[in-house]
Amino acid sequence: MAAGLAVVLVSGAWCGTALSATPVHSPKLPYKLGAYAGTLSQNAPRSYKGRIHFIVRRGKVTALTFKVGVVCHGVWGVETAAPTGFQTRVHRTGAFSYTGNIAGSWIRLRGTLKQHHATGTLLQIVNGCSMEKPASFTARS
Repeated sequence: MAAGLAVVLVSGAWCGTALSATPVHSPKLPYKLGAYAGTLSQNAPRSYKGRIHFIVRRGKVTALTFKVGVVCHGVWGVETAAPTGFQTRVHRTGAFSYTGNIAGSWIRLRGTLKQHHATGTLLQIVNGCSMEKPASFTARS
């Protein structure tokens, strides 16, 4: 009977220790959540300043929209795109990357978030129209 009582006392001491433990907090992110807007700088096929916008929330880049210069069958034009359903994961360090087909476009987006700033590159090819080379971007939240 005394052995059973000792087990109860040990269990009670363990429970008291667990209740006094401090909560674990996740580390602070090196970037800010919210909407980012900025410019795209293209040098090929000719010099052009476009626009880029996206939202960062819950560890993902979403709601990407951009305006870039493209060449379609030898003719220069401007393409505005908002790929439906776009999202890509943001690493803890603030790095993000996406390469793939979405809404009929092939897109390669690479970037880094740091505090209120985002920098990176974007390349899009859609229906035979191409940016030819990646455009660099800078954006702020």
